[in-house]
Amino acid sequence: MVSALFVAAQAYAGVYNLTYTGVDGTDATGQIVVLGGYATSGYLDVTGPANAGDYTLVPGSGSDGSFVWDSIVFVGSDPFLDTTGGLQFAMAGAEVNMFYNSGQWDPADTYSLWGAPPNWAPESYGTATLTPVPDGGLTVALLGGALVGLQALRRKLFC
Repeated sequence: MVSALFVAAQAYAGVYNLTYTGVDGTDATGQIVVLGGYATSGYLDVTGPANAGDYTLVPGSGSDGSFVWDSIVFVGSDPFLDTTGGLQFAMAGAEVNMFYNSGQWDPADTYSLWGAPPNWAPESYGTATLTPVPDGGLTVALLGGALVGLQALRRKLFC
């Protein structure tokens, strides 16, 4: 059973580098962990003219009045984010949302990186890439396998 869970974790887990290049000089690099098609943790370092800083992924889905996010990641696809949510990142006093554009807000077939009110900075569009980190999926799978093994040991000792 543990080996089956290990294989399943390896098939659906991975670590990915995330890059964003905006037409306005806003750039960002980061890394996310994707498990079962959802970003579960990560960071984004934003540089550029407004609200530069180190942001942490807000996992899951939600809405805060400024943005809606769903953390869905389509690994191996272009676009790799959807148009209805995307990824939410936050740091003290600021937040940014990255999503794919179908033409509703910015030019079609671009990615957007928007900051929250009051000034919506950055309000950028450009290109983005998602690339696997070598052995990133194996690392996540090994961690998942170790956690499953610890749970089984706990059950054996305490049940």
